[in-house]
This record gives sequence, structure tokens and C-alpha cells, in this order.
Amino acid sequence: MTREIELNEHDRFKARLLKYLPSRAKLTETQVEEHIAHMLCIRHNTPWQKDIPEEIFLSFVLPMHVNDEPIVPCAKLFYSQLMPMLSGMDAMTAAIQVNYYCMANVTYRFNDAPTSDVLTIFNRGYGRCGEESTFAVLAYRSVGIPARQVYAVKWSHCEDNHAWVEIYVNGQWHYTGACEAQEKLDCGWFDTASSKAQYIRALCDCERLDPYIASENGRAVENVTDRYAAAGTLKLQVKNGAEPCPNARLSVELFNTGNFDRLFTLECDERGEASAILGMGDVFITHYSESGFCRVKATPPSAVIDIAHGTPDGAYEYTQRVAEGRDPHLHASDEWRTGLSNRRRELLHPGSHTPWVRPEPVPEKGAHEVRVETDYDIIQGFGGNFSIARITQDGTQKLDLDKNSPATLHIAAGRYCFNAYRRGLDGTLYIKSLVKQIDSDCTLKLSMPNAEAKPLNAPAALPFEDRCGKTLLLLCGGDDEPTRHIESELKEQENTLISREIRTLRIDTVPCDALERVRELMHISGDALPILVAVKDGMGLHAVCGYNVGSVELLCELLR
Repeated sequence: MTREIELNEHDRFKARLLKYLPSRAKLTETQVEEHIAHMLCIRHNTPWQKDIPEEIFLSFVLPMHVNDEPIVPCAKLFYSQLMPMLSGMDAMTAAIQVNYYCMANVTYRFNDAPTSDVLTIFNRGYGRCGEESTFAVLAYRSVGIPARQVYAVKWSHCEDNHAWVEIYVNGQWHYTGACEAQEKLDCGWFDTASSKAQYIRALCDCERLDPYIASENGRAVENVTDRYAAAGTLKLQVKNGAEPCPNARLSVELFNTGNFDRLFTLECDERGEASAILGMGDVFITHYSESGFCRVKATPPSAVIDIAHGTPDGAYEYTQRVAEGRDPHLHASDEWRTGLSNRRRELLHPGSHTPWVRPEPVPEKGAHEVRVETDYDIIQGFGGNFSIARITQDGTQKLDLDKNSPATLHIAAGRYCFNAYRRGLDGTLYIKSLVKQIDSDCTLKLSMPNAEAKPLNAPAALPFEDRCGKTLLLLCGGDDEPTRHIESELKEQENTLISREIRTLRIDTVPCDALERVRELMHISGDALPILVAVKDGMGLHAVCGYNVGSVELLCELLR
């Protein structure tokens, strides 16, 4: 029987909801009241509520939004469809069942548009990982199961990121892939990737949780990196010469997709000190100010940033190392390990990557032209790229370069960072960066005389029947993730010129000896499926294992 609900409980719920409801929410008073009524109902009538503390309920069931998506009322709709399925289930079984419902209604499809509202996602039946996790979190909350989106802001080992879901069951947080139902919790196709992560976080509608990590849009940030990866505490101290810098703000960054991308902001105490839990790979710690910036590379346990002289103009060379993560070579032969090790050693000396800037006068009075050149090889599959970013007191903003046309770019006066970089087999990034002040508005002309695309591995004859032409060969063990992610990208390529030139072939059953041979020939560092191989006339050119956004496009470019 429903217990009588005291008025002060209604007021408490409403005050908490409105406190963290973002200004973008366009909700009527009636919609707010209906949501509060539904939350009070499930708080007092769903069987698993006795194990959920009120603070957990208020932070991870009550909110109507997950991240930055448009906010629409949806709890009553999801409740009406889910609750009949969950009748008689314990909390753990119900949590697993909810994700089966999510998987039946939303599948993965990559897009780079702004996150849609949850009803749009529901009606169209697909979304990228951020949208899938938004949908799943709100479905869980609709039946009173605490849930939150968990986000690897940037992977350290590839140019990508990922979002999934954590749910609170029987007094503990558990994780699962959003709309990627498994028979049990705490497993997902991203397990190996998350074990290498530098930083994984969840947002909470509650007071500040970490004394150093700044809030995001008024919401508390919970650093959950050590739940997924081997992690350590990085202790930081900011100085100006011999003097500490009280209350300094630091940007914790990872070089990804051609930029020093901010993972989060640290706020130092009155002694100029701060700390954060991070994966055991490399990050960059940067202090930005009106007068310049100071950047150091850091790995737990400690680093000191002396801003006395900042980071002057000049050339810098970095190696961004990735944490080891889980062992991907459990079944690899010694010969295979040796070959892979030798291949990695070849990448330790990535060649001439240094970009430089040469001013050139032009006839117009008061104008000048700057010519930027870089000399490096593009290694398809592991990155071979060039980028330009403007440095301001708020961070670095990468400029949009058109890779398909002669790169001529008009830029304003300011300080810029010219980056040439390449990613190794194990995810390590080799970066050469030139910092330079441009004193007046000008035109940049980019010249890359040796930017020749070529495969990482020598072509190898695969243990399959000869096939003529160009083929994307997908070796998989069923329809589980991340196979569906790859097939979504294949579908996106169907109507392009590239895909009309290139066939796709899926093989679900591969003899063990043939599969092992493919791994050895293509230097695949792992035993997981699926494997995607670029094949030309029966010769394997390059392969990727698992899933990274852009794998299909990358292999198509190589075949073209």
C-alpha cells in the first residue's frame, strides 16, 4: 500500500531538481510537478528502494538530464513500458533487463551532430555512444534504479572517446555498455580500452566532490579512473621561481586528434598544490595566463610547474606514452611477440617531423605571408598528421584545416602551436611542436612535400582463397559489440564513391589456425574479435582489431 507522502518530501525533491536543472531546460510548471509526482511514486513503490540512500536517489534518479542533451519529460513513458517487464525481479536482474529493453529500442550509429533529446533517439531508434548512454540512464531512472553516464573524455591510445553507463545496485556501482546488453554486469567490449585510460569521469547533481577538480557547468565531477584502469595519484605544485602560486588553475591535457585537449581543470590550494587520480600514462599539465603559458609532461606520482619563464617560442619534442593496460598477448607465440616488438622499435625513431615557419614578404604594404612546411610520412592506421592551434589564456583551439585542398589559411595575430605527430603501434604518440608568435594578421600557406600515405605493414598473403580487387574483410564471431559499431560505419560508407570501388565481405566462422595466421601476418596485438582487414588482390595491406571511430574510412582511404 502506498504510504502517505509528507509535503516536505515533495518540497525537498522539487528544490533539489530545480537547483541543478540547467537554464536551457524549457519546462512548464506542470511538467516539473508531474515529474516530481512520478519520482515520489517510484521512491515509495518500487521494491529495490529500501537499499538506495536518499542522497543517491536525489543525485542519480531524480534528475531529468544526463549531460548536455535537450531536456524532455520521458520518465512516465519509459516506466509504462518497463515496469510490467520487471515485475517480481530483484534489483540485479531488473538492471540487466532494462538494458535489454534499451538494446531493443536503440542501436549504435555514428554521427557528429549535437546530442539529440531522448525522445528523438527513441523514435528514430539509433544514436552514437553518448546518445545511447543518455537514453539508457534515463530509462534506468524512470523505474527508480540510480544510473549515470560514465565518460572517457579522450582515449589515450587512439583518436576517439567513449561513454557508457554505471548503475547502482545492492549498494554498489556496476557498469555496462549502454544499449549493449550482457547477461551480467561489469563487462563490455571497451574493457581493454578503459584499462589504458588516463581519465574517466561521471557527472553528479550534488555538491562538489573533489577539492581540486573544478565543477562542470555547476555539476560535481567524480573521478572514477581507478575503477577501470591501473591508476596513481599525481601530486602537482605550481611555482613562480621559488614562490608558490596560490589558487592557480591548471589544465590537465592529452594530445588527441591533433590538439592538447583538456581533460579537466585543476584548482590549486593556497600553497599552489593540487592532486588528481590518473592512469599511469603521460598527460600534459598547462598553466595558461594573459602573459603566456607553461606546459610540462607529467606521469604519476609528481610534477612541478614553474611559470617564471613560461614556455617560450621554439621547437619541442614529446613522446606521449600510453599506460600498459590489460595484456593483449595471452595466446601469442614467441615469434609473433618478437616480430611485434621489432616493429615497435622501428617506430621509436619516427623521422623528421619538425614543422617550421618561414616569413615571406609580399608586395602589399603592411601585409606579409607565412609559409609553413612539414616533412614527415603519413602512416595510415596510426596517424600521420599536421595541425595548427591558437594559444590563448583559455587553452588551445585547433584550427580547421581542409586536408583535401591546398592549405591556405587566413589567421589573426596571436601565438600558435604547429604540431606534427604520429601514433605508434602501442598507441604511443610522437609529437613535434613548434610554438611561434605571429605579430599581425596574415596568410598561412601549408606545404607538406613528403606527406606520402603508405601502409604500416608490408603486404602479406592471407590464408583465404584469392580474391581480385579491393575488399574490406570483416572477421567476426557474431553480432556482439563492437561488431555492430563497425557494421554501422560500413553502412555509412555504402553510398560513397569509395565504397562503390571497394567490396565488403563478412566471415563469421574462421578456422582457428587461419585466424591465428592473420593475426601474425598483420601484426594484430590482441586476441579479440572482430578484425577488419584491407585486402587488395588477396594481399592484406593493413588491419585493425576491435573498434575505433574512423577505422572503416581509414582502411578505405588506404585501399583507394
